[in-house]
Amino acid sequence: MRTKLIAGMLVSLVAWNTASAGPFQPKTIPAEAKFVGFVDLEAGRQTALGDRLLSILRKLEGYQKFEDFMVSVAGFMPESDIKDLTVYGTRLGDDNDGLILMRAAFDRAKIEQVLTNAEGYKTEKHDDRTVLTWIDTDSRKEVFACVVDAQTIYMGGEKRSLMLALDVLDDVKKAMPENSSLIKAPSPGTWAFAGATEISSAPDSAQNPVFRSMRDARFEISQVENNTRALLSVLALDAERAKQLAKLGDGALAFFLMNTEADPKNPKDPMQNVLAELAPLVKITQEGSEVFTGIEIKNDALDLLIDKVDPTK
Repeated sequence: MRTKLIAGMLVSLVAWNTASAGPFQPKTIPAEAKFVGFVDLEAGRQTALGDRLLSILRKLEGYQKFEDFMVSVAGFMPESDIKDLTVYGTRLGDDNDGLILMRAAFDRAKIEQVLTNAEGYKTEKHDDRTVLTWIDTDSRKEVFACVVDAQTIYMGGEKRSLMLALDVLDDVKKAMPENSSLIKAPSPGTWAFAGATEISSAPDSAQNPVFRSMRDARFEISQVENNTRALLSVLALDAERAKQLAKLGDGALAFFLMNTEADPKNPKDPMQNVLAELAPLVKITQEGSEVFTGIEIKNDALDLLIDKVDPTK
């Protein structure tokens, strides 16, 4: 029986599901965090887009086998029993850094029993909590996890990250300040968001003039009445850099529009046709040191576009 448990499942769920940002818990985020992402699957299942994507998910080859596997090892159905996911990390550009916090209606005893058969399985105490460790069968790297309570599990690829998360949870280490841009309250109707801070100081930014101009960035997806919105907001180091970023965005959008034309008579590349219909809806604006790139589309129109690229059809 496979024993890597939730590692691959969580990555898949982020891509497969949508959410509505409601029960985000900022006090679980450490002060050192440099990026945060959150999806509320419980609320997302009630949105028009979430319902459509779930209908596609159910038809994907191998999904039923995947769901049966999760029921057997964790006692829950990913499609219906996961409440929300939070992802954060303390270092930008480090693939090993980062932690996943999952709230779900899982079977704690079943998870722990399955893990006892995993390669390299061991346990250790961290104050009053038990840390579980095992070897991921694909990456051959250690995975560290802690079942915090009856519906919450923390998991990551670094022991340091997990210990920090547990210390924040137990008020041993400081949580992110309430006025931080990373954890500010999302806009009304937001289903999912992700943000990063101190981007200009990240190691990868040294070779990228665009990233060197950015201080913070935040992406939100929301549903307001019958419309779906996506918004990327970037806080530049100053107003002049924001102006340059806005011009760069306008130029890139113009170039894209010039080279991406919808051709209903040519169904060979449906994604190109979809992008060509979405691109004119993109709006880029600047306000002081901030640049906003947004798009808004009616749910009915979005559903028709999804039809064109639905992999199950």
